[in-house]
Amino acid sequence: MAGGKPKSSPLRHPHGSLPPFHPILILGSPGCGKTTLVRRLVERFPDHARGFYTEELRDSRGRRYGFDIVRCPDGERRALARVHWSDEPLRVGKYGVRVQGLEEMLPNLSTMETQQGFWVVDELGKMESFSPAFLSWLERILAPSLRPSVLTGPARPVPAYRTFLDRVRPHTLHLTRSRFHEIERVLYEWLAGALPAR
Repeated sequence: MAGGKPKSSPLRHPHGSLPPFHPILILGSPGCGKTTLVRRLVERFPDHARGFYTEELRDSRGRRYGFDIVRCPDGERRALARVHWSDEPLRVGKYGVRVQGLEEMLPNLSTMETQQGFWVVDELGKMESFSPAFLSWLERILAPSLRPSVLTGPARPVPAYRTFLDRVRPHTLHLTRSRFHEIERVLYEWLAGALPAR
């Protein structure tokens, strides 16, 4: 990661610009569709997805009040952040953060290393970075993994992941709403070519 930044890849033919077993890091601002994109990949390849995505929670009026961690492929979920967790020492904006749920999932995710498929990690965010166990899991399990990996993160990567990103040197795609379908198509084709047929 020269100069402290992940290298960016052009969107060309997936096997020309995206190596089949190299991590792909999707960066973007809030609301650009990172989690939606990941969920579509999971839905498209349900037997192959391993990892988790972070799902926002909204009330009946559409107001966001928290986030859950959802494990792939079984859909098991754990609470990550809530507005009403006002006494939590770990905070991101108006949200109190509890990393225990994420950490409870890590042993199961570790056993998935022996299974075929692709890794999904949505996201390399500030909330998740509060967990030393998660950072260790990235270094111990995901960094040396010889399988396709789809990672997401904010437009400006969180400093806590610098060591991990320096190690895996991911190809970076910058997601915007206008590029959503283009990047979705490229990732579909990339995974279809990289994953074993079933």
